[in-house]
Amino acid sequence: MRSGPIHRRPAVLLALALCGIAAVVSLLGRLTGRSEQAWQPVRFPATANAETYPSFSPDGKSLVYSARAGEGEAFHLYIRKLSGGAAAALTSGASSDIGPAWSPDGNTVAFLRVSDESGLCMTVSANAPAAAPRKVAECAVSGGEEALPALTWTPDGKSLIAAVPAPSGVPALAALPLDGSAPKPLTAPPADGTGDFMPAVSPDGKRLAFIRTSGPQKSDIFVSGLSGENPGRRTFDGSSIRGVAWTRDGRDLIYAGQRAGRWWGLWRVSAGGGSPREVRISGGAAEYPAVARTGGLAFSENSSSPAIWRAEVVESGGRSSALIASSAAESGPAYSADGKNIAWVSTLSGAEEIWTGDASGGGRRQITKLAGAMRPQRLAWSPDGRLMLFESSTNGETALEVVPVSGGTPKRVAIGASNASWSRDGKSVYYQSAAQIFKVGADGANARPLTDARRRSANTPEESVDGKFLYFWGWGGVNRMPAEGGVEERVFTLEENSRWGGMHVTARGIYYLASNRAHRGTTGYFYDFAAGTSSRVLQLAGVDPSGIAFSPDARFVVYSRVDRSRQTLAWIRNFE
Repeated sequence: MRSGPIHRRPAVLLALALCGIAAVVSLLGRLTGRSEQAWQPVRFPATANAETYPSFSPDGKSLVYSARAGEGEAFHLYIRKLSGGAAAALTSGASSDIGPAWSPDGNTVAFLRVSDESGLCMTVSANAPAAAPRKVAECAVSGGEEALPALTWTPDGKSLIAAVPAPSGVPALAALPLDGSAPKPLTAPPADGTGDFMPAVSPDGKRLAFIRTSGPQKSDIFVSGLSGENPGRRTFDGSSIRGVAWTRDGRDLIYAGQRAGRWWGLWRVSAGGGSPREVRISGGAAEYPAVARTGGLAFSENSSSPAIWRAEVVESGGRSSALIASSAAESGPAYSADGKNIAWVSTLSGAEEIWTGDASGGGRRQITKLAGAMRPQRLAWSPDGRLMLFESSTNGETALEVVPVSGGTPKRVAIGASNASWSRDGKSVYYQSAAQIFKVGADGANARPLTDARRRSANTPEESVDGKFLYFWGWGGVNRMPAEGGVEERVFTLEENSRWGGMHVTARGIYYLASNRAHRGTTGYFYDFAAGTSSRVLQLAGVDPSGIAFSPDARFVVYSRVDRSRQTLAWIRNFE
């Protein structure tokens, strides 16, 4: 006769197996964040139009942050005690002061001062509100829809780590000694990227986290040694990031990003790499996280979403009005070739999807069902209006996809591609990959480079109306070459300190967009082929040039804009 324990072993093993499965399911639930309840933050009373870029004092009892009274006004620094009371102003003036960082000893606050022409790394006493700020060095201002926080302190409090201009033109991180001695370079971003920003030092003072940007709204987190050695990529989304902070145990990074079809949210990723987990927070979109040494998480909460606006192309400032608005985020508009319809990206269904409607904003219809599998952006209608070309981002990989406007499954055209446009006959697609321009069949066949791989920059290609030439942004201006490849020539050069934006080629000339280094607004120009000169035709305040599209007749532009924006501060006391 078998003994009892041996006889019951199958049942015991089954029970153990079920327990193991349950444990794995529980673990997976924690990793994806789906089983976690949303954190309930404490919100401060709103005293300004925007309160953002928080930083904890070393003792965890106060926050320093940037705030502005209204749209278009300058940001200034304020200090607020977490125990309550009024906020105290720390800076003033015409320039915007953003991204404050408290020194390790708590006596000084460093920040980035952004003016129309430059960015300056500054310091100011945290204990003497009337004290005048001191310039440390010239620092880089990031590209994109807003300036990014660009500095932090070394553990000994003797230097700042900041994004600085580099000879290559691509901002890199460097240690800037407060005693005025020579900067120490830390990172070396790729020449075809747009720079390294948002440095954050680990609690043990041995590692440096930062974001590496490869283009507008394209960033990922890297971690290196404190001196920049052995940098390793930790995220692979290739999307916008607004703020990076270490957890106080140094094991994880908390960041604000757009991923998994979400507009903006907080995510947690291991400092050693792995899959990001959502940090679920009740309320609006969370940005610019900060973690206290004593425990606690602060962030800026954005309670508004962008809408699609339309403006007349008139130099003196034509009429503008909201065209497409909802409770969701509406962004990235594009006109059809006949000007009768508009396509854009909306989160109305819960994830970022492509929608279409008529040029007046009516008759909206969803044409994709991506459900967060990829992030669509930079849309382009085919000349016959039957297909939609778009740039997708999936796990850090950018690609070009084509989907029927009538609906259906997207088909991949190219990998590692961006800033694409159609040929006038609809048979080919031009796109940028790294610093080169390529041409590929609309079915994805026969991709070939048109520009030299050794050049510094080539992007945003668009074919001439007659199909004979290809225009594109080169370094500092617009170039052209035969549509099938050949010798390049400069068409015109941008003004100094300007940043390129979109382009619209017509038979008479080129409409194009540019902004200054502070990115406070966008100016539209028309380059006349016959006259060989440019004239201003449009001025938009607070709008990123990469998200503006001209109508085919160049009478209007459409763009994404946040109306009645509100950013407020919130924090979670017991966050680890």
